[in-house]
Amino acid sequence: MGESILLSIVVPGKNEESNISRCLDSILKNAPSFLKKEIILVDCDSKDNTVEKAQKYPIKILKLKPDWPHSPSAARYIGNIFSSGEFIFFIDADMTLEPGFLEKAIDVLNEDKNIASVGGIGKEIYIKDNSRITGNPDLYHSGTVFKKAVFLGGSGVYRRQVIQGIDGFNPYLKAGEENELAQRLRKKGYDLVSLPIPMIIHYTAPVREWQEFVRKKKMGMFLGIGQALRLSHNPRYLCETLIYYKDFTVFLLFVLFAGIMPLTTGLLLLYLWLKKKSLKTAILSLLKWFSISVDIVRGLFMRLPNPATYPKTPYIVKGDFYV
Repeated sequence: MGESILLSIVVPGKNEESNISRCLDSILKNAPSFLKKEIILVDCDSKDNTVEKAQKYPIKILKLKPDWPHSPSAARYIGNIFSSGEFIFFIDADMTLEPGFLEKAIDVLNEDKNIASVGGIGKEIYIKDNSRITGNPDLYHSGTVFKKAVFLGGSGVYRRQVIQGIDGFNPYLKAGEENELAQRLRKKGYDLVSLPIPMIIHYTAPVREWQEFVRKKKMGMFLGIGQALRLSHNPRYLCETLIYYKDFTVFLLFVLFAGIMPLTTGLLLLYLWLKKKSLKTAILSLLKWFSISVDIVRGLFMRLPNPATYPKTPYIVKGDFYV
């Protein structure tokens, strides 16, 4: 096998043909050249040209089978199993890596063996009609100081043996997998830390766009929030999850109350009408809120299979793996 690999970079993706080249280019440019590393794309059975574009790069590629449950967490779960580095960096296919982060994160992990994972500042850029518009300069609320974190956002560096020791990400979760994994790490006595330096840029549609709502609903993201709440490992962690998803928590409670009290529904509709200056937009917003709330409640009462039952034999599209 030759020199051992220090860093595995796992890229979960599904139908990301418009993003995958930008992501992989940033990794090859900004990942430390002096580190022995591997890059693994874990594709969730894309129906576009994601895999074809990725094959042009010096990476390994796995593909989840069509009849398996698909989610970012499932891709992370498989990527963890098939990786071989001492550390794993997870970065989604619609993100780009910022320079300097991985070197600093690995330094921190080497300095303190009780730290299980390291995150940094995530910036979000909204794309509409193929043009950049506004964005979020601190997606994960990392702040400007080195600090312990309750859990990391959608990207971060982890000790591979540590997360494998607690069976990795839950592959059946549709969303909130970082929260749930972090809770298990903290129960084992490990720390998670956030660095005040840029880590990734996330490219996405504006969060309030109807198309983005439909995409996330199809992905089961709102269902996943309910699942994450269900799997909270104690009341303290449940409160942390509710606070993290505070926007969803507030309108979940409000909309559920509105469903019981018709007058409240009317007042809510009136408020949205005045705010958005369009009755049609107000009605669509109200329907969206109810839809999200129903999904969260469904996820909250959804019993998930044992993670150990998830299949472990993906298609190997490109590369050698030692598992």
